[in-house]
Amino acid sequence: MKAAFKAVFVFLVFVFLLYGIPGEKDSSVKLPAGTIYVQAQKESFPDLPLEKEVAVFDENGSEIWRLESPAYVETVMLPDGTLQDQVSGLHPSGCLLFVSMGGGMGGGVWDTATRSWILEIQQGEFTFTEQDGILLSFTLGDQCYDAGFRPLPENAQPSFKIDGQSLINTQDSSGQKYIAKADGTYFLGFDDFILKNELLEAPLPQGGLEIFQTFQDRSMVVGGSYNATTVIGGKAHWRDLRYLCDSSGNILYRDWNRSSIGYAVDQYGELDRRYLEFSSVDGVPSQFLDLETGNPITLPEGWLWLTYKGNGLFLLENNQEYCIYDAKTHSLGLSFQTKLTRTRIFLFGKESYALQSRSGTKYNQLLIGKKKVELAEDTESLDIIPGDTPVILENRADGTCSASYILDAEGNLLYKGDGPILSADSDYYIEKYDTEYKIRLR
Repeated sequence: MKAAFKAVFVFLVFVFLLYGIPGEKDSSVKLPAGTIYVQAQKESFPDLPLEKEVAVFDENGSEIWRLESPAYVETVMLPDGTLQDQVSGLHPSGCLLFVSMGGGMGGGVWDTATRSWILEIQQGEFTFTEQDGILLSFTLGDQCYDAGFRPLPENAQPSFKIDGQSLINTQDSSGQKYIAKADGTYFLGFDDFILKNELLEAPLPQGGLEIFQTFQDRSMVVGGSYNATTVIGGKAHWRDLRYLCDSSGNILYRDWNRSSIGYAVDQYGELDRRYLEFSSVDGVPSQFLDLETGNPITLPEGWLWLTYKGNGLFLLENNQEYCIYDAKTHSLGLSFQTKLTRTRIFLFGKESYALQSRSGTKYNQLLIGKKKVELAEDTESLDIIPGDTPVILENRADGTCSASYILDAEGNLLYKGDGPILSADSDYYIEKYDTEYKIRLR
């Protein structure tokens, strides 16, 4: 009997030394060489019941920096100047974090290579000027900086690159706006633009012509504003006019919407630089252009409205009937109904979606790979943590999390956890116990 007990004891010691305590996860997860992990939220995304703080971990999984709440990361800039809209997850070592303190309380830029501020916290909010995801300049409060973090003169105009040249907005002695080359010479003005494109129909821009954005060094958005009505509430009512043009100022898609033209915004509020959205203030559906193929997104027959959700997925709508449409493959996914006007719909793939309801707990709904997830009876809400590897939190009324679901970019279930997962990326996810973060290998 003693011999048997001793054998069992020796075996358990061997298992402990080899694997650690059964059920315990390795807390010293190593990240890929040359990477860091950033845990943060964006202020622009709806509030999540998670910590509003920033934490950074080195490739050994050790925390190297933390900024207490309230703190957010608005964008991450890679060493080549590319802006990353997804802030949480793996990033190359040496990237820069554009940190916001929230509510206009200030912001700064933190360097993950030197582990120090490259631009100290100061008052104001960030705004960015970029081309195809590359930072050209940014403002923080009243100060404008170039991509090298050098302050630009007051009232400096951002430049826009197209067809191998840089353009700026300027105006003549009478205040009429026009587009000039970076050296100040004339490029395109309102009168020439009207004649070139034979624009005779009203409305037309008033006050001149401006450039607002360029795409892939070959097309640009120009336009201005016009007074839509004489007086509304004692003030002039101005509306924007935008035109997508080639590098010479010839209008492209001239019959499309003209209230706003820019990169499509997905369900998380992030830009998708593959698609352009032409929107209108007149209650008509947006129109979309695929910049990669050069083809318009055609609304499938039988549907009246489409909304961009991300990763090439559009939500089709017709009188409270919905369907998932994959514009990359021109194929339809799941169809469903909801009559609730306060429901937010998130798409994770052609066969996975979530209904995030504010009309009552029973109206929350989650489908993963065509299968309806049976939510716990005490589930109060579904919270979505955005990203290429999204996380769905199933929360109780007291704010505690009963389950977490990690999905891949196609909406397939990668992992289900019992507690709150704060973010996920590739094979890694992060949790928090009391005040300590833990990076886990899925």
